[in-house]
Amino acid sequence: MIADPRKAFVVAGFEPERDAARAPAAIAALGKAEFVVALTSWRCWAPEYAHVILPIAPSAETAGTFVNMEGRVQSFRAATKPRGETRPGWKVLRMLGAMLGLPGFEAQTLEAVRASIAPDLQAWADAGLSNELEPFPFTLGATAGGLERVAEWPVYATDAQVRRAPALQRTADAKAAATARMNAATALAAGLVPGDRVRLTQGDGETELPLAIDPALPDGCVRVARGIAETVALGEGALAIAKAVPEAEA
Repeated sequence: MIADPRKAFVVAGFEPERDAARAPAAIAALGKAEFVVALTSWRCWAPEYAHVILPIAPSAETAGTFVNMEGRVQSFRAATKPRGETRPGWKVLRMLGAMLGLPGFEAQTLEAVRASIAPDLQAWADAGLSNELEPFPFTLGATAGGLERVAEWPVYATDAQVRRAPALQRTADAKAAATARMNAATALAAGLVPGDRVRLTQGDGETELPLAIDPALPDGCVRVARGIAETVALGEGALAIAKAVPEAEA
């Protein structure tokens, strides 16, 4: 959908500028659409690309079910009522589907939604989850030269809720995410020292971050997180790094 943009999008519980691996391309695709509906608990960047914003409840204000990493089904109830005219996301989707006359949108309760997925959710999860993988060919392509970006979503940038938790954003993990990290040998080869402010360029975007040393990284690699405001503009492809030149004072 990013490579071949659609005329209309429904963006539900997803922040393209933070959650998409190709954030600039995702925003560009939404910008070309004739109509975009955003279902979100926060304004985020939705006003930049959405024609309509429908408020949905965050996790504490809605019931639901998670399947955790060990395959355990965990259902929960809302801790508090949704604020104002906010509704749980499934109710908003149910109403839209019913108004459009689409099949499968008749459920009036969350229990009915769960039952439509499977009578026994734990058995459904057990049958659908496995650590077994079929063999498949895989080739690790060599870099075209320059530096390799190690790009992960930091622990406190994985979803809209933790990104907006002030206490979590003051932690050491969150602060480390907003740095460009490399080992000492790679920094020395680039003529950089810890604390330098560096300019990163990737694709059609660039940003500036402070430099930190991370001995866990291999030579030629730079750890630059996704999912944070400081790196939204970066695209894909080769990564270039240089010491940032301070702007001259007027």
